[in-house]
Amino acid sequence: MIYGLASPASCFSYVFREDISILSFGDHSGKVQALRFKNLFYDGFWTGLGIGQPANNQVSWATLKKLDKSVQIEATKKVGFISQIKCIPDLNIILTCTTDPTYSLNFIPIQSDRPRLHISNPEGGFDCFEYHHEMHLIATGGKDRTLRIWQPDRLNRPVMQFHNHGGSVDKVYLVKDHEFQVAISVDALRTIRIFDLKEQSLHQEFNYPINGVERGWVGCFHHNRATEQIFYGGTEILMVHRRSPKHSHHHANHVVTHKQAVVAALYNDLFDCIVSGGQDSSIIVWNCVDGEKIIQFFNAHTMMDHGKNIALPIRKMTFDSSRRRLLTVGEDNLIKIWNFNNGACLSKFTHLENTVVNDIGYHKNRDLVMAAGFNSSIFMVRDTRGEDEVEETVYEWERLHRSDITAFQVRYPVEVIEPTESEKIAKAIRHTPSAKSTRSNFSHRSNRSGHSHGHLSQHSSVRPSPSAASTRSNGSHR
Repeated sequence: MIYGLASPASCFSYVFREDISILSFGDHSGKVQALRFKNLFYDGFWTGLGIGQPANNQVSWATLKKLDKSVQIEATKKVGFISQIKCIPDLNIILTCTTDPTYSLNFIPIQSDRPRLHISNPEGGFDCFEYHHEMHLIATGGKDRTLRIWQPDRLNRPVMQFHNHGGSVDKVYLVKDHEFQVAISVDALRTIRIFDLKEQSLHQEFNYPINGVERGWVGCFHHNRATEQIFYGGTEILMVHRRSPKHSHHHANHVVTHKQAVVAALYNDLFDCIVSGGQDSSIIVWNCVDGEKIIQFFNAHTMMDHGKNIALPIRKMTFDSSRRRLLTVGEDNLIKIWNFNNGACLSKFTHLENTVVNDIGYHKNRDLVMAAGFNSSIFMVRDTRGEDEVEETVYEWERLHRSDITAFQVRYPVEVIEPTESEKIAKAIRHTPSAKSTRSNFSHRSNRSGHSHGHLSQHSSVRPSPSAASTRSNGSHR
């Protein structure tokens, strides 16, 4: 027993090896401390510490601080309550998560000469995390109801995000075998979700009523990797078995799309994919070659009703000028801009929240988001592309429609093709006054006599000679 800690311990992690073993724990004040034992497998606990075994098997923390290098203590900045801690020998670090918006996920190196890294989450930090050494991935969850997947060597942004949860994510596990790679999570509403990391979509969802488990409280949640079972419950425990799918031709080719009606389907020529949106507030990206689902994310537009997050239907969708961002508008009348490759919401426009928006468009030449709705007006909002120094201004057109606008389309003028040199010369000749007169008299003379003597047509008062007239007369008698 170790007693005399400055602050109560909130979580701990223990790694046992033949050469070195590490016991790390975090406390309520935000400090992380660790004990490192050498040759614990051969020498035992007390010999590994270099002290004799007390009669009551108790030792104070102050005594451990005075020991030699067999004890190593690491401390972080005081960032508040530490939710979870885990020692990862593969990365030679101690990983912790807190509810601090700045130091949300901390990478504490076991060697003091290495720099410390951290990941920030302004929306309440992280409540849980999981590291998988084979996939080399880190999964995090928190109060923002988002499951994020990270790569340890690229911490600037997550590689995947899943926004399907109705409550805060309390537990997460990463599982890999020869058939699939999944992330298993449970939220505060007792719902277990299984996400396919290859398809980046929701694979399964469980929401069974369990006695003794109140909403907003998670009693226990554990995944047994050996038996492939999930244990979850309160006074009663639910055990979920993994069932292998039937490898039949019918089931293999069956693809489930949206649960409700599809409102829009757009083709993106830049990524050669199809993006569809439905009334179930879900967006799916499809592969045009084989028809497989690339990514699917839910709850694009939502509202809170008695503390519950309710999905709202999507009305319209369109792409921006770069074809890299997706614009959607839902029944919440919010215009949102998405990175449809990972499901991240880049920005949203709340300027028209009190206006019923039916359709949206994008003006590629001026970077304007255009919207129209039930108030018979057309609005334009400047697309700032996330730049804070650029002001988002709303422009309203003159109201000329007598009724509601249900749809509109942005059209651009046809590009003018420059004429060639020969076309320029021909155009100059056609606009010359003498050429116009000559062309007119030529046609008049030809209609009368069938001759094309242009010099005679310039003098209408000159008559033909008698010989010429007699020649025509004699010719007619013949």
